[in-house]
Amino acid sequence: MLRANERHIYKYPLHNLMSYGSQVVETREGARVVLVGHQDHVPTIWLEISLNEPEERRLFVIYGTGQTVDDNDIPVGSYIDGDFVWHIYESNP
Repeated sequence: MLRANERHIYKYPLHNLMSYGSQVVETREGARVVLVGHQDHVPTIWLEISLNEPEERRLFVIYGTGQTVDDNDIPVGSYIDGDFVWHIYESNP
């Protein structure tokens, strides 16, 4: 049984981010980004969530340094992968 306000950190590999430029993540309302990084060259975000909260879909997009960022996108973190720096944003239409 879950306790009220119990929080967990979940890892979300973003496998489709590099191919399609965006990916929907199924998480919980109020989830907070703890870390953006990569494992084995796969962009990954770690979110702090409460399993007591309703499910929610969030859209994340990736930009390379120098690319134009959509005005509605909110930065959540960046990471270095070899010679490249990638920037993860949450899309808010």
